[in-house]
Amino acid sequence: MNTINVDVCPNQELNDEFEHPQVDSGQGFTVDAEVLPLLNYLWRHGIKTLCSCQGDKHIKHSILDTPHDHPAFVTVETLQEATAAYALLAQYCKDLVLERAECSHGLSDEYVISSLDKEFLAIH
Repeated sequence: MNTINVDVCPNQELNDEFEHPQVDSGQGFTVDAEVLPLLNYLWRHGIKTLCSCQGDKHIKHSILDTPHDHPAFVTVETLQEATAAYALLAQYCKDLVLERAECSHGLSDEYVISSLDKEFLAIH
């Protein structure tokens, strides 16, 4: 199956708030270094991702001004892809959250799969 992998987060405010080391995805764009193995796993299973982040522990939120954990996440475009990705990832990680989120960049609705569990980023 040929899949185009688009993992470019157009939300510049999000990109600026969580600056992580970037690596070449091998698909013509860069991604957070720690999330690449997870993305490769999803891509091998035909799941197209839209945006991703490796998350942070105990960061200071720019609005709330309090430390909190920011979960690692991946976003996909369709409910079908979201449920398929969730089923794949749930085999390895028990602390998963699947949510529908309206896209701030107006392209479409998207589905976010996130976790604070360190096993989430260890999936490959």
